[in-house]
Amino acid sequence: MATHEIPDLQQKPLAQYINTDALRASAGNAATLLSLLPELKVWKVQYKAPAYKDNAWYVGLAERDDPMLMNIKITPSNLNIEFRFPHYLPPEILDKLKWQSASWAYANYKVYGEAAVAAMIRAYLLAILPDYRAGRVKSGGKSSAEVILHRHLVQLFPGTTISPNTRLDKLRSAKGRPKEGRWSSICGCPTSNWPSRCKGPSTSERSTATTPRW
Repeated sequence: MATHEIPDLQQKPLAQYINTDALRASAGNAATLLSLLPELKVWKVQYKAPAYKDNAWYVGLAERDDPMLMNIKITPSNLNIEFRFPHYLPPEILDKLKWQSASWAYANYKVYGEAAVAAMIRAYLLAILPDYRAGRVKSGGKSSAEVILHRHLVQLFPGTTISPNTRLDKLRSAKGRPKEGRWSSICGCPTSNWPSRCKGPSTSERSTATTPRW
């Protein structure tokens, strides 16, 4: 069972927020990384049972704790820096990263090293801060994968209106229930089908669309 701790209440050195000595070296690396980014703060720590040797630090801006912007997953041999809003990363960075889920991409500390990971975080903060301070960055909601897919569709079909996060009402199950998933206004295919099994725009849509066929 996971337990949590609030660093503000404990006032310990950051590297001590672990529940097994096996994580000490990696926690030291995480603390050193965050010392390069004073605008960030660890607001909450999650401890799994010591047998799992896997803790997580939840990181946000020092000015407030909601929403959290990143997680640092700490294991005995490595750190994963998980970006909660990865669509704010520059494409040349995001394209290199692996995905933790449909919403989070992560940087492998051992693969990229401290300097490169710190540079990724700075680029992320530079992009996200205007929306964050304007109140447009919220926890939960649609996945980053949807945002990234929409961005790529806009690039592939310039001049065409792409409607994000839209489900066509005519796409229903045999029982008349709306099918789950998100749909593109270009072709009506679920994003899970795009682009490998997409058959292209319907006949009626082709008559008005200015996009090329798949």
